[in-house]
Amino acid sequence: MKSIDTEIFPQILDSLNNVIVFVDNDHIIRYVNAAAREKHAKLGDIIGKSIFFCHNENSCRLIKEYYEKMKNGTDEILVTAYDTYRVVMRSVRSTEGKLMGYYEKIYTVD
Repeated sequence: MKSIDTEIFPQILDSLNNVIVFVDNDHIIRYVNAAAREKHAKLGDIIGKSIFFCHNENSCRLIKEYYEKMKNGTDEILVTAYDTYRVVMRSVRSTEGKLMGYYEKIYTVD
């Protein structure tokens, strides 16, 4: 089986309507898809900035709490659930199971 060229993955993520923001273990934003760039346009380029840069104090506390849960094995946490959209944090792990970071996904509810 032929593997997918790694240049294709960003295009796949950019094709999604869901907001995707990947953050490393130091809470530094490493990737945002097109939907996230559009949603967070007023903040400018957030790549390389701390995730805490664009969240209020309470949200920062929750992110730290959820990150600790992910370090201890939790894979996905529902952060916010409204009638029209949801926000989840999802761990990203290496093939050996080591936590590499996490992503925040915002998606609409049909």
